[in-house]
Amino acid sequence: MKSMPGDSRGRSIGAELFRAGGIGALCLFCLVPFFMGGCVVLPVGVPDRTGKVRFSPDGRIVAYIWHDHIVTFSLVYPPVSAGSTAHVRWAEVASPDKQRSARIDAAFIGWNHDGLEGHVHPVFSPDSRHLAVVSPQRLVIVELSSGRQRTMTDSHDEVTSLTWPSNDEIAYAAHVRKDTDKGLSKRTIWRQRIHESPAARRAVHRQDDVRVMNSNALPWQLEQWSPNAKYVVFHNGSMREPYKLLNVDTGELWAIGRMNGSPYGAAWKPDSSGVFCLTASHWGDGLAECEAIVVDPTTGKRRDYSARFQDAFAEWLPSFGISAPAGWTPDGQYLIGSHLDLGGCLIRLDPWEVIPLGKRLRDKIGANYTPVAMVALPVNGWLRTKGLERNYLVDYSGRPMREIENANLCAWSADGKHFAKVDRRGAITVETLELPSPSGESSHGGLSGGKGLGKPSR
Repeated sequence: MKSMPGDSRGRSIGAELFRAGGIGALCLFCLVPFFMGGCVVLPVGVPDRTGKVRFSPDGRIVAYIWHDHIVTFSLVYPPVSAGSTAHVRWAEVASPDKQRSARIDAAFIGWNHDGLEGHVHPVFSPDSRHLAVVSPQRLVIVELSSGRQRTMTDSHDEVTSLTWPSNDEIAYAAHVRKDTDKGLSKRTIWRQRIHESPAARRAVHRQDDVRVMNSNALPWQLEQWSPNAKYVVFHNGSMREPYKLLNVDTGELWAIGRMNGSPYGAAWKPDSSGVFCLTASHWGDGLAECEAIVVDPTTGKRRDYSARFQDAFAEWLPSFGISAPAGWTPDGQYLIGSHLDLGGCLIRLDPWEVIPLGKRLRDKIGANYTPVAMVALPVNGWLRTKGLERNYLVDYSGRPMREIENANLCAWSADGKHFAKVDRRGAITVETLELPSPSGESSHGGLSGGKGLGKPSR
């Protein structure tokens, strides 16, 4: 086990002051402004808590996002102001004490606001030599050997998804806000060599009047790229159109399905042989009519599973979703779904089977909640819960293997043999992880009939 020294500054202003000196420190914290001309500046460093720890494809490097907050307290208006600076940090697994860092973005934030947290996204190149890092204001390429950066986008671009077609080329979707009151933007799919300026990039597709959330930062993964980087699926956010599938090599675009409705998730199979898209249209009493389709991107052949999803999930669709972007298990056998009542579940399409992992895990650990979100590990047979105070590694039957602290601050290598975690001070630890053999794949009592789920527990 090896540890990387992190920043010793605290995660919470009040909590760190209390740890440092108890009530006396808090009193000093309140009095300092009066003895410094009515102003005090306090630096606070935190790791990104939304799951931004990454292993490189070759397993040699671990990267994560770190935020420096500078909080100013004053006796004049505004009483509190804050700035946030995001950095990407990386180190080799063999020598995690030799970490490097690159400043990515900065923003002004308000009191009790997370600033850039959750809005900075690192994506490794296939050869593990570069990191593409997306923030609300820019997209940069970081050369890991030197730390040099290159800005790839214009100042008005907001990148919402990205992939690497090759070691020296990126493809991404960028939005330009058009009408913030109506939440409309213009979306462009770009291809660009990593040594090219924004002026040299090539537009593959343009789309006007995309309906997006009216927020400071657009959601990440608005578009779903195929693992082989040849295709991208997206929705315009309106109920007037279905999902669209774009071939980024040829520019060919076609609609997936026939229903115009709300998007509930799109997920690519790990081998890029198909994409699953779920669309639903509500028609009263919490019920919905859905369209669930898997499309082969090379032939356009469609396989329709709408009736099975309708039977199994119709009354729950208003709060049902497919995990993205990793919506399938690594073997491509199961979709990973989530629901507020049903919890995380595995869904096999052929033959049809639904495994309510969240409910089973709740019963086994005796919790008073149902784990909703599940994330597949890189190896077959295992998932982890996400987003709860208590998180677990579970197999496909819902059997818990071990509890994970700070589950959003950890990652697994592609071979599943190494586990990296970041503590709240920024120190990173890499462990060798040996998972026991899972308890089976389809012989663990899954629900074979769509109507076999019964009513969700309340």
